[in-house]
Amino acid sequence: MLEQKITAIDFMEEAIELKRKKSADYQGGQISEEQYFPFGYESYMHMIITKVNRIRSIMERDDRSDTNFESAEDSVIDLVNYAAMMGSWMRNNDDK
Repeated sequence: MLEQKITAIDFMEEAIELKRKKSADYQGGQISEEQYFPFGYESYMHMIITKVNRIRSIMERDDRSDTNFESAEDSVIDLVNYAAMMGSWMRNNDDK
């Protein structure tokens, strides 16, 4: 029996679900998503670069499972979401 492999769409659906849950936590109060990124594209790029560096630091280890907090996969999911957030920001601010 063949093991069913996860697809990119499956992975993105997981990222969407996590984004929904985090948005409920972060935007559950009075602060908007854009307020978390006050410097526009530079704020988004900062988070994207941070996640890329986190992934790299884990992937270059001898023991990738030896992390105290988020795994490389967790960081990839965050990266997908930060890229999508930047993409939506870009479309909403293309005339500015």
